[in-house]
Amino acid sequence: MSTPSDFDIGPLTWVKGEIDAALAKAREQLTLFAGNTADTTPLKFAQTHLHQVTGAVQMVGLDGLARFAEEVERLLAALEKREVEADGERLDLADQGLTALSRYLEDLMAGAPDVPLRLFPIYRELLAARGAERISEADLFYPDLSVRAPRATTESPVSEADFPRYVRAERSKYQKGLLNWLRHPEEKDGLRQMKAALEAIEATQTQPANRTFWWNAVAFVDGLLEGGLAPEFPVKSLCARIDQQIRRLGERSSKVAERLLRDVLYHIARAKPATERLVSVKQAYALDEYLAAQPLAPAGADERVERLRPLLRELAELVAAAKEAWLKFTAGNPDALKAFQGHAARLLEKARGLENPALDELLQGIAEGAERLLAGAPRNETVDMEMATALLLAENAIENFAHLSPAFVGQAHVQGRRL
Repeated sequence: MSTPSDFDIGPLTWVKGEIDAALAKAREQLTLFAGNTADTTPLKFAQTHLHQVTGAVQMVGLDGLARFAEEVERLLAALEKREVEADGERLDLADQGLTALSRYLEDLMAGAPDVPLRLFPIYRELLAARGAERISEADLFYPDLSVRAPRATTESPVSEADFPRYVRAERSKYQKGLLNWLRHPEEKDGLRQMKAALEAIEATQTQPANRTFWWNAVAFVDGLLEGGLAPEFPVKSLCARIDQQIRRLGERSSKVAERLLRDVLYHIARAKPATERLVSVKQAYALDEYLAAQPLAPAGADERVERLRPLLRELAELVAAAKEAWLKFTAGNPDALKAFQGHAARLLEKARGLENPALDELLQGIAEGAERLLAGAPRNETVDMEMATALLLAENAIENFAHLSPAFVGQAHVQGRRL
């Protein structure tokens, strides 16, 4: 296992001169473009030089810094293609990105640890400047993923032939626990059921390489149970992604996407070391060292959001009423469906005042789903989970409207289409 402080500057020393030269050339081309924004040719050259930088830092093991460099490159590409306006603010932001790359490398050469989260404040602005679909601190969270779970001390409780059926049964338990928790986040029974299902799945994985993700997933749920992790939308969304990983395991695919593993570890890093499992995972990956530098707090709401504050309060009340009606309906009160449909329709109508197409699409999906159910469409656990996820996404969007565009757009489009 390596830690941020273990970064070997030797390979970086060999290519540092070339990186500095490429960054200087990229900055020169950006300056040329700023002097004549009618000609985008300098931006093409700037991207070429920056692409060389991205490849070089990735080659020496600076994956987080490479991710940051990619975002600077994407902003330059958006400017070159006229996808965003080449105003002074965006040009200054691109220059700040190039400067941040240089300073980060200089800090590494001076002995600073490799903690890409230090770049998050400007990284967030880079994504916002081009209207990116999502944003997360986990984008710049790069622990050493070569760590493996401890070897199992017992044999798998199921045979190879029974494995798919066993996993499907445990997935059903996990889903029921997840739905229970989504409905009652203040209660712990659903989380305990989710944890028990994950522990049962972990027990079937006898090799460390295969057990690692499930070992971490149990720690993540421990974080929700005991470690002080708040039931925020990204956390709930991650629980749903773990459910999909269980499905893939039941189809005999043990491969886990690197991004999913990094997201799980990021939330474990944020949790308090309240259980033996949390302590073990935190220590194995040295997770606390990757959170040494926290990003700045979000900027305050802008003037437009302040003008919309009364409407946002009304929408928050409507989505709360819709959630309550949906909870009553799924708990066995069929009369609550009509109320839910009415709340969904008013939400859709009122939200148009925000002029946010992604939110409109999501609320359209909720309203149409309510109408189909009212017309007699069949309902099952999948429908319950999709609708609960959509309502949580809408609630999160309204509560955090000031910072909506980077984190919300892509998720809303996907969830709206599902409904």
